[in-house]
Amino acid sequence: MESINISDVNNTILNLTPTDTELFQVEENGDIINVQLIFDHSTTINEDEKKLSQLLTEFNLNALLPILKDKQITYHSLQYLSKDDIRDAIPNIGLRAEFREKLFFWRKQQYGKDDETISLNTKIENWQQKVDSTKDNSSNARSSKINLRSVLSSSSKGKSLLKTYESKNRLENIDRDGLVQIITEEVMCSDINLKPSDFPLIVDQILSIFPNEEEAKDYYFIPREGKKNPSGRLYSRYANCRSKRVKSSQSSCTTITNETPFVEDEVDMSISEAMKTSLSRDSSDWNLVKEKWKKTFSLRQKELKLMSNDEFFKSWPKFCDARAPELIEIDFDFLYPNKKHLLLSKWENFKKNIKNYYEINIHNESCRKRFSLLKTNSEIGKDSEDFLLTILLNSVIPPVSRFKDKRGSNKRKVTISDAQESFILRLPLITNYKEKIEELVNKYYNIKLTVQPFIIVVGEDDINLNSFFVYLDKTLFKFDSFIEAFDNCFKIFQVLSLSYPLGCQPSWIFIQKYFYNINTPFDIKSPNITALLSFLNSANKQN
Repeated sequence: MESINISDVNNTILNLTPTDTELFQVEENGDIINVQLIFDHSTTINEDEKKLSQLLTEFNLNALLPILKDKQITYHSLQYLSKDDIRDAIPNIGLRAEFREKLFFWRKQQYGKDDETISLNTKIENWQQKVDSTKDNSSNARSSKINLRSVLSSSSKGKSLLKTYESKNRLENIDRDGLVQIITEEVMCSDINLKPSDFPLIVDQILSIFPNEEEAKDYYFIPREGKKNPSGRLYSRYANCRSKRVKSSQSSCTTITNETPFVEDEVDMSISEAMKTSLSRDSSDWNLVKEKWKKTFSLRQKELKLMSNDEFFKSWPKFCDARAPELIEIDFDFLYPNKKHLLLSKWENFKKNIKNYYEINIHNESCRKRFSLLKTNSEIGKDSEDFLLTILLNSVIPPVSRFKDKRGSNKRKVTISDAQESFILRLPLITNYKEKIEELVNKYYNIKLTVQPFIIVVGEDDINLNSFFVYLDKTLFKFDSFIEAFDNCFKIFQVLSLSYPLGCQPSWIFIQKYFYNINTPFDIKSPNITALLSFLNSANKQN
């Protein structure tokens, strides 16, 4: 118990704000008086919580604030937390790991406490550099991600604008409007939510790149005066785009049915174009790529009708990425909801039934020899079996077309061998695939036919296969199994609206109808397709 001197106090309780209490003894005129003081720490608590919130914002982990508060972890106590404390406080492993790494690095910077971290130092240092760069801004964390110089340098419109300023040393209104459009598209594409306080920072970046725009800075943004809203071309365009997105999102939510594919956040064409541009240059965050891919589905479908195949692939270079099959899967699911897994779900039953059909209906001698491999090799691998059962479709649904010469006259009839060659190509080694592709290009281009996507299997013979690929526009996609390559090849035809190769067209139409339950007005009619569908459907009913 402490003793203090105080005058004019008579067994008094000084009640400020009920937080902490302290009992004192005071001496007055020789008498000892007990005084209970109740101290107000609310200001200190509020300040501590504010600091904690700001630090979590720098960590980009605002969601942890209520969790830390619930465990009575304060800004002040952060310097004492151990790994065990963090594990007890934060149940989510992902959030816990990220918080621990960033906290330990922060403590090293603040207090010189050298905790062990799991991630590479360079990754944490890169994060800290990003945080430090935002401390000079009064804006929220999202707006600090706008790097105008980088945005301009990575788009054709931006590069053109920089060249215009370099040659003229000034911008006209048409140039300023173009700059406003570029910035707005980038903000909307990246889903950055701007506040009025963010716009002066963007204007500062404009002035640093285009110094002679100082006198025209009000063209972009005019701060709020009194009760008036901010104005300026940049602010107005952003506000309009944000309003359109909200209305469009609300409208789409009321019209979605179980049978309608959902394209997230229908956006106007300018925003879709911005997303498309960002897809051309960014692939570090593949999950973000896939999200943008979903939101640009409608734009791709429109451009498919307006561009040649070569123009389209150049316009959407992600189709050449090794992970492009994931993007194909996304577009196929939009085109045909709930059908992407149908091939795999039907395949095993198909294998059992198709063997009976082949036994009776294969007449071509070379095809019968291939079929006999299935019956005489009891230890044949699954991929080899799947390959043989698939390529033999051409023997029971033979091609009926004829090749045409340059004048359009019908010439040689398409053979089963031609059909198999344009359907699935087997090579002894993948290293010589380019030579074989060149042969096919010369063969088909000479008669004005293009080389469409097709499957490549690698192995010394039909029953010893080890690698599986799909060829598309000079790109090879590798798959773990034959059936995966087969599935993806079919989906490429659908997603890119490509015609089936003339030689194996009947087989692909059968696959489309039987496995994926897709029927179109453009499907050719064939008694061989009808007979096989009837046989399999009847067999399925009996199973």
